[in-house]
Amino acid sequence: MAPDFSATAHGRHVEFVDRTHYLADALLNGAVLATLLLTRASGWERADPAFAFAITGYMMMGAGRVIVAASRQLLDHELPDEQRKLIDALVLARSGARGISDFRTPDAGDRVFVEFHLEVDGDLSVQEGHGIIDAAERAITALFPKDTEVIGHLEPARVSGPKPNSRGV
Repeated sequence: MAPDFSATAHGRHVEFVDRTHYLADALLNGAVLATLLLTRASGWERADPAFAFAITGYMMMGAGRVIVAASRQLLDHELPDEQRKLIDALVLARSGARGISDFRTPDAGDRVFVEFHLEVDGDLSVQEGHGIIDAAERAITALFPKDTEVIGHLEPARVSGPKPNSRGV
């Protein structure tokens, strides 16, 4: 039975490491029993090193997966492009939204951060603009199963030319 590596997707790194460790222990104990039975039944003396190499390979693979999962947990990285595009579309779908700039989405392992500057119609009141941002923040938070912190900053849309690093209308 292969371990379930999906636990890291939800930030449960400790559970993932424990499961990997316990499975390696169980396989090692099973290999010792299999070696004893195989050696006794067939006399094949190389069963012990053969099982040892197989278990060592499995443990090295497990350690590699733990290292990759731990580095993802410790080091921030941007969300995948498809998730960024979905967030971008969700925000721009709000009535009155004109564009997004300074869009950042660091994924810090057990938590997602989304930060953006939302350009809105210049003739909207600050209260109306914040209503648009609040709705966008709630929609983004609903996308992720783990803790999500969304920070939207309100900006009036520029009248002349797009802002550097901006997307949208």
